[in-house]
Amino acid sequence: SQYSLISASFNVAVGMQSLYSNIVGNFNTAIGTFALQVATGERNTAVGCYSANSLTSGVNNTVLGMEALMNNSIGNNNTMVGYYTGHDNLGSDSVFIGCKAGYNIANENSLLFIDNQDRGIGNDKSNSLIYGEFNAVVANQRLSFNANVGIGGAATATSTLNISNLPIAAAGLGAGDIWNNAGALTIV
Repeated sequence: SQYSLISASFNVAVGMQSLYSNIVGNFNTAIGTFALQVATGERNTAVGCYSANSLTSGVNNTVLGMEALMNNSIGNNNTMVGYYTGHDNLGSDSVFIGCKAGYNIANENSLLFIDNQDRGIGNDKSNSLIYGEFNAVVANQRLSFNANVGIGGAATATSTLNISNLPIAAAGLGAGDIWNNAGALTIV
């Protein structure tokens, strides 16, 4: 652990070759064999064998899970939680949650994945339970549910979207609110 340490400070390394190549990076935490092995960046946390193993200059990454964010070398501001999560992602500013969530994403930024399996090459976005795209412009953000969805009631195998318990009068609702107008969904 911390084999190459020269002037870095406020680091924690537990596990064989964790933070092994860190020379100057500060405020890193690596727990697990080969966690943050070649990291020289700052403010990274990696817990799990081979977690963020290839990360060199990346900063502000939080990685929890064996081989999570394993092949990313320069990504920043990523949060990866789960075994193999974001394994091949080389991007930044993303949140992947669940075993193998976003496993096949290669070089993209500002993504959200919530899933629990490897969906195969080219299928992560279209088949993950939840997929999203972050953007500074709110109108350009995207969120996809690849499942039947229930709001205020249970989703069924035959409903794409089940919205229950809506108000039955428009009084007191604001612009954009949805209400039940004699069985028809109506937007104020």
